[in-house]
Formats: sequence, structure tokens, C-alpha cells
Amino acid sequence: MTQILYNKMPNESMCYDVHIIFTQKMKKQTFYIFIAAFVVVAGITTIFAKILTSKPAELTLPIPFSTQAPNGNWDGNENCEETSAVMANAYLNGNTQEEIPPTDAQKGIDELVQWEQQNFHHNANTGAAETAHMIEAVLHLKTNIITNFTADDLKNAIKNHQVILLPLNAQSLAPDNYPEFQPTYHMVVVTGYENENFTVNDPGTSKGENNKYLFAQLQAASSDWDSANKKIDAAKKLALIVYK
Repeated sequence: MTQILYNKMPNESMCYDVHIIFTQKMKKQTFYIFIAAFVVVAGITTIFAKILTSKPAELTLPIPFSTQAPNGNWDGNENCEETSAVMANAYLNGNTQEEIPPTDAQKGIDELVQWEQQNFHHNANTGAAETAHMIEAVLHLKTNIITNFTADDLKNAIKNHQVILLPLNAQSLAPDNYPEFQPTYHMVVVTGYENENFTVNDPGTSKGENNKYLFAQLQAASSDWDSANKKIDAAKKLALIVYK
């Protein structure tokens, strides 16, 4: 007798179950792949963000130096603010010479003094706000005043190639640094930093190019001029940022 064999067809429910299991596995794999890709992208983004926001250990801007007496006349000289502005203007307009030629520096100082006399009716002891006004009006640069500035505030400005003018009490900073005369209210230009040290162009002395101070020294000496009471206000810790 011939035996007839029939192929067994798979049960429909069994096929459906296999399909469900396969689909679930694919969904899990897709989910894990997505999570892995997200972690990788997030990691790369974090690395690039750190690179972009990190500050180098040292950076000095080539801001040209001038004393506030380029003509050699220190008698009654009150031109530290104007000279600081002249140094900032020179750098921001592409001048990276080590020093500003004396005739050019004196010309720039004289123009600012003339404007102050016409608009403020004085040029001695202009605080951060008046100096900012003068810089914007005459030199057509932008300014920003940071109150209670930190070391990172200064480093960020330098990293962005902005110039920092710092009003302070020179007698609290380094009174022995001024052989030509003894300023009290004073203004200097912060040119760079090296770890915890900051370099400063100080127009109040012929030896004022890129002098080094700890941030704590600059912060302690930082003071603004109180024009109403005509005295130094040591409670005001201000940094005047100048940029284009």
C-alpha cells in the first residue's frame, strides 16, 4: 500500500508569535543603538564645548605702551585715563607696536583732554563712567563696565581680545613703582595673564610696560573715583572693558 505523506504547514498563531518576538527584538536593538549614538554625540559635543570655552594658561595681548607723559612733562600730570584710552584705541585699530611713538601718543592724549575740558570742564580724575563716555564719544569704541569683577571676567575679556581699563588706588597697588610722581587715583591697562598673574601697562611710570601683579593685588587696589565727593571710593570694584 502506498503511504501518502503530507507536509505540515506551520500554525498561523505560531508565525504571528515569531513575528512579534522578532519585532520586539528589533525595537530593542534600535533603542540601544539610539541610546549609544546619543551618548557618543553628547560626549563629542561636551568635548568641543570644553575646547571652545577653555582659557589658555597664559595670554598677553600686544597692546602698545605709552607713559602719560610722552613729552617728558610729569609736573601736575593727570593724564592716566586718557593715556589708557589711547593705548586701547591703538590696539583695537591694529597697532601692535611695542610702544606708541611719543608724538602720536601726545597728540591722542591732547585730543581727549580737550574734549573733556569742553564736556566735563575738567580732565583730572575721571571715573570709569566718565572715561567710558569719553571713549565712546571721541574714539567711537564700545564699552562695558563690570562691577565686582572676577579673575575669570578679566581672562574672558582678554581671550576675546578686548582691552581692560582698571581704575585703582596706585598707593595701594605699588607706591614704589612711581619714581616720576606719586599718583593716588589712577588707571592702568590690563594686557594679559599667566596663571594667577596679570600683566599691566601702567602709564604712571616709564617702567610700566607689562608689569606683573597677582589678581588679589589688583582687586585690593581697585577703586573708582567718586566725582560728587571728590575722593576715591574703594568699595567700587570696576573693570572698564573696551572693544570694537
